[in-house]
Amino acid sequence: MAGLPVVVNLGLTCYLEIGADGQVHVEAEQEITGTWSVRSDYTGGRGWSPVTDAADTKVSPVHVRVTGKAAVRAALGAEVSVGLYDTVGVEATVAPYLRAQADGELAVDLPGGKPQVKGGWALLGGVDLNGALTAHLKIFGTPIIEGKLPLPPFHREWPLLTGSLPSPAASKS
Repeated sequence: MAGLPVVVNLGLTCYLEIGADGQVHVEAEQEITGTWSVRSDYTGGRGWSPVTDAADTKVSPVHVRVTGKAAVRAALGAEVSVGLYDTVGVEATVAPYLRAQADGELAVDLPGGKPQVKGGWALLGGVDLNGALTAHLKIFGTPIIEGKLPLPPFHREWPLLTGSLPSPAASKS
């Protein structure tokens, strides 16, 4: 008795994906307060003379604040598809990845202020899994019916290393 042949189609594609994102925000602030007066005095023989008075003027130090954050992600993915008789099958994408992220803030009053620095960083590892059930019918190489039923995506991420950079003023307390 002869057996029925089973045709299994396999496909594998590997890829490397690298992405980066970040932003920097800079603020500078200075305050000037006081009272100013502008007037003109008349003296006989000399005429009018302008007089300005800014005796109570106070200028604050320049306050500078810089904040930023950045992230880099690298994934090594594999796309796998398994089909039966090239009609029904499953396709899946598995992508384990590493992600590094950092954020920080620097604040200082100029001139002469001590800088205050704070921030943090993390190295994370994770995996993304996506897939679908597929079905298609071809007659003489012409597709008649095609369809995909997406499976729910799976995403997990775990912290591998973390750290922080406290402000010198905060570490003294």
